[in-house]
Amino acid sequence: MPRTFSGEKVVSAEQRAFCDDSARSANVLTRKSAVATAGGILGQGLKFFVYLYIAREFSSADFGSIAFANAVNAFIFITSQFGLPVYGSRAVASSGKVEARLLFSVAACRAALAVAGTAAALGILAATPGVLSRDYVLVAFFGLSNLPLAAFFDWAFQGLNRQVDSALLNAAWQFFWLGFTYVGVQV
Repeated sequence: MPRTFSGEKVVSAEQRAFCDDSARSANVLTRKSAVATAGGILGQGLKFFVYLYIAREFSSADFGSIAFANAVNAFIFITSQFGLPVYGSRAVASSGKVEARLLFSVAACRAALAVAGTAAALGILAATPGVLSRDYVLVAFFGLSNLPLAAFFDWAFQGLNRQVDSALLNAAWQFFWLGFTYVGVQV
């Protein structure tokens, strides 16, 4: 029986084990959150440098076209995601494994939604007077940049509780997007 001092509460072995497990879980959660945060900061930092580069390469009017295309792409991106990465991550977490059928389904749906969202955005632009041909090209370019993103399975790593791999994959996507944008700016 554990010794107690006046006014102290007796803690059983089960309670102590629960507290130890809770402390370990909190440490793991903190570490994985820090990794995910660092990956997010790295990705956003790369995007920031891409925009600095673009701002230096283009005039103010041309940069306005790029900002417009990027704003349209934000809506296309939301459409192309459609909650599918969250669904996939939860499905992987509940089953404990990544099934090829799930990978294909999520990637195919995201790719189809990216194409459909880009086509819808271009259709809306076609009905809008005063849109420049460069704006069409930029919207198509930014919208179709969601196609390769459909094949990045960072959500599967999140479902497997491997945040480091997910963060590295997100950083890889940002590097890829940087290159994709650089090529687009040169064209």
